Amino acid sequence: GMLKFTRTQESSADQAAMDYLDRLGWGSQGLLNFFKVIEKSSKIFTTGLDPYSVTHPLTTDRIKSVEEHMGHKKQATGISPEIEKEFQRIKAKVIGFFAPPKTVLSPKSQLLKNLSEEDRHYAQAIALYREGKMTEAVKILDIMMTIDSSNPYLSELKGQILFDSGKHAEAITSIESALKKRPNAKYIKILLAHAFIESKIPGACEKAKKILIPVTQEDSTNSFAWRLLVIAHGKLGEEGLASLALSEEALSNGNVVEAKKYATQAKKVLKTGPSAMRTEDILKS
Repeated sequence: GMLKFTRTQESSADQAAMDYLDRLGWGSQGLLNFFKVIEKSSKIFTTGLDPYSVTHPLTTDRIKSVEEHMGHKKQATGISPEIEKEFQRIKAKVIGFFAPPKTVLSPKSQLLKNLSEEDRHYAQAIALYREGKMTEAVKILDIMMTIDSSNPYLSELKGQILFDSGKHAEAITSIESALKKRPNAKYIKILLAHAFIESKIPGACEKAKKILIPVTQEDSTNSFAWRLLVIAHGKLGEEGLASLALSEEALSNGNVVEAKKYATQAKKVLKTGPSAMRTEDILKS
């Protein structure tokens, strides 16, 4: 009975996927292709398998279900060119960061053969960055930005490279440019705050705080954002708030004992206001 229930749940999920794809106007061809890949890779394990002893419907049944669905409804031609372009850029980024740099930079690399020229350059810029060839990487990104000035992730990557090169002021300019194009991108905000904290620009830590406080309010589990906030408060001499941020960081990592230790330190300084109340909440948790 349990196995039948889980198979029914999986079948319902497949049907929901097809409905969502229809509503998006993408069609179910991609889902069908995906199931065929699964079928090919798992055939050796499923031959002669009792269908009543598995938690998922057999892949052949799932393929048949999608084919029947596609036969009853007029299918769209596929996803939009804009989304396909973004997907290819993601592929280039993954290759750049995870494949061996020498492979990515090789003129004969097969990894890049299906990517556009622009995405090949993007992957190569990342590979050069990983090799420590910062100037060469930035040159490629500058050329790319003259072609595609609207892409925030080119500015973000350039900012990261400049930051890692110790050019904090230049990094801030580049990251701010990326954030203007993608104002809700949390990790670009965190990168910008980090650059402010490491820079020697007057008022930089205050600017970092203005970025980090909303980020930590929206995502209390982001331990790195809390760590940066600790540093910003510390540099500004805000001992109580720094201790409270350390407590929040410990909570985000699931360490309640550490959280209460730092909350106790914060309580000695924070006597009134929301921060004091938050300290009490942590101590009572």
